[in-house]
Amino acid sequence: MTPFFPLFQAKTGLVITTDAPQEMGSVLLDAQADEQKATITGKGIDLREMPFREFTYECGIDNWGNLTITTTISKTPYAFAKPTEKGASGRYMALTLLSEADRAKLDGLISLGKRLESAAQAVLTVETLNAAAAKTREANLQADSLPGVAIHRERKNDQVAAMFTVQSNRRYAWAKEPVALRLNEPIKGRALYIKGSGPTDNLTVVINAVHRAQIDAIPQLGAAIVTLPPDLEILDIRLEAGGSAQARGVVLLL
Repeated sequence: MTPFFPLFQAKTGLVITTDAPQEMGSVLLDAQADEQKATITGKGIDLREMPFREFTYECGIDNWGNLTITTTISKTPYAFAKPTEKGASGRYMALTLLSEADRAKLDGLISLGKRLESAAQAVLTVETLNAAAAKTREANLQADSLPGVAIHRERKNDQVAAMFTVQSNRRYAWAKEPVALRLNEPIKGRALYIKGSGPTDNLTVVINAVHRAQIDAIPQLGAAIVTLPPDLEILDIRLEAGGSAQARGVVLLL
């Protein structure tokens, strides 16, 4: 474990990333590294989805000489090799030493996320439109895109992220599974507008893991409007399909 000790002795901490940026990684906030006992343990927080999940971890060495990091929330250990002063590499993942600026940015995100996910649940009302009403409404929408990182089937998906733009007009479909979006920064708006495609049933909109709106059905080529409180900051959106869901786009109404 000797080559890995300098990484864990740094005060800024480390982050484990897979397919998404550091803001959706597992941050190793602190470490207790004992070179004489050859042990490394510590605490961290996973930012992949809200609510953020805190964990403890411990390190070891596997049969191939890789550093393993076992956390209390992961099914299998992470494994890393080839340590440098900047981090170490793994299969489809990386262990990266945080700069002071990166650590400050992540600390700010953690503080923001904890504040948002601890808020009292807001009342989100839903209005559904048939195809004719949706066509009329969309002709004069004052809408904005929702820029961020989309997760579908547990992987980053740039095609799905395009669904959350004002330009989107293609058909997206998912069934009995979630589609999630982590915004690049928190935003406020009047409502979320879901442009329907084929018929949708049993769709739940979840904001910041706290605020929920149940949409029983959206007719073919119809739409749904989820009204938001004026002071609500949106950082994380999940569209949980209990049945089948289809949409041409999801945007923010200003």
